[in-house]
Amino acid sequence: MMASAEVQLRNAESSILFMQQDHAKTLQGLHTEIQKLQKKCSELTFELAMKLTTTVDEEYYMKKIKSLEANLTERSTKTAEFEKEIEKKDRSEERRVGKECRSRWSPYH
Repeated sequence: MMASAEVQLRNAESSILFMQQDHAKTLQGLHTEIQKLQKKCSELTFELAMKLTTTVDEEYYMKKIKSLEANLTERSTKTAEFEKEIEKKDRSEERRVGKECRSRWSPYH
């Protein structure tokens, strides 16, 4: 009876050792899988952050571009108006000077 108890004890210890080793392998595999998933999560989080930043930046810069284009159009229009005004004044001045010269050099002067 003692021998069979010792055999059972050795069998139980052997089974426990086998289960511990199997458990250790399983845990190691799970830890490896967790590390892979954490790395993938970090990569996806970074990618998402970059997309959101890019989208926000794109929207900001598109609005800025539209604003600058509108400002440029407005200034171009004003510049054209000022050029026309200057041209009119130049013509008026030329006419005035021309009249003055003609009156000075006219034969009746």
